Amino acid sequence: MQSNRLKRREFITLASGAAATWPWTAGAQTGSRRIGVLIAPDSPTYVPFFIEALSKLGWTEDRNVHIDYRKSNADLESLRAAAAALVALRPDVIFAPGLSLVAARTRTQTIPIVFTQITAPIERGFVASLARPGGNVTGFTNFEPSIGGKWLGVLKEFVPKLARSAIMFNPEGAPHAPFLQRSIEEASKALGITTIASTVRTDDDVENAIASLARQGDGALVVIPDPFTIAHAKP
Repeated sequence: MQSNRLKRREFITLASGAAATWPWTAGAQTGSRRIGVLIAPDSPTYVPFFIEALSKLGWTEDRNVHIDYRKSNADLESLRAAAAALVALRPDVIFAPGLSLVAARTRTQTIPIVFTQITAPIERGFVASLARPGGNVTGFTNFEPSIGGKWLGVLKEFVPKLARSAIMFNPEGAPHAPFLQRSIEEASKALGITTIASTVRTDDDVENAIASLARQGDGALVVIPDPFTIAHAKP
């Protein structure tokens, strides 16, 4: 398991390496295997890199490995349904990047699951430890909880007069938010910054939160990645 912040291509290379060697180890010559890929709204662009990395490891789709894809819409119910459909196919291993891990883990305790882009996997109970994950889940984390406070520290360096900040996230799509929020709030006390949580669920919520912060002045916005905020990242 890795805690380094890696580039997306490196992430998928590592993840596909894990999928290609666990739970089997004999290599591509052992015959066809089945991989399930659960795609949440925050993860569809990972798939081409995943396929490319598998190919470099000797696993070619429809030759010695079959890949079942299940996609979901932006709502969690759709993701849970997609996870249930994928588990019903009984793949050898499931690749579950981002939010899809949450749904996959609730549907199976036996099929091995490899994740990427998961924040605070220990604190959230996905793995027992970095060295010994235990259970049927392993993978690669992108952010440790302490990174939240560092984000705020970087903003303070850029804007020395920074007096307030808002933490934006969608609570339904960001179960990792409380761990980052705690780190940000601790840092805000040390930096003398007033910090509030700004939960958003609609476009209007986003506009209102930004407008309110702008009216007060000397403020900055910390956006916690989740399917909703990622989808609204571009104008």
